[in-house]
Amino acid sequence: MLTNAGEGEWKEPLTFSFELSKKENLLYVFKAAMGALPPPSWRNRLDEARTILAGRGFTLDPDDRIQILFGATRRLREGVRQAALKTCGELLDRDGLRTVMTRLLALEPTTPDGPWHTLLRESLDLSDYRALLTEASGKEPVRVSEPSTAYDVSKMTQRRLFD
Repeated sequence: MLTNAGEGEWKEPLTFSFELSKKENLLYVFKAAMGALPPPSWRNRLDEARTILAGRGFTLDPDDRIQILFGATRRLREGVRQAALKTCGELLDRDGLRTVMTRLLALEPTTPDGPWHTLLRESLDLSDYRALLTEASGKEPVRVSEPSTAYDVSKMTQRRLFD
């Protein structure tokens, strides 16, 4: 219903939607609606979502923006995905954009030739892509602060517990 509403007209269809009294439900509706709209319109739609949330006593936090933009981006067909990433870069800070890209890569954990991997490989430097891939797979490099030594019983000075 929101996808057919014109810009600035989201408030009216949601006015009497009492089942959308929770913030999570509203965020779900916004990301589904934005996923059906062209990415260049997302800036105005995010402003509209912020107004609707404020009218219901909620705020649009940076994490909410990330959640909405990720949900909208993942729903898009392949021809529009590049424009969506560009729009996400305009609407989010650097860390927010990294979070969206990491989540997109995590959608295809076993297909390195999948559409999201291909798009991000073409859009980013190889080192940035590899860093995102590492974050998405959850395999951080293991670092040890000091070498561990083997436990040697022969070096114990007291052999019995009670002497």
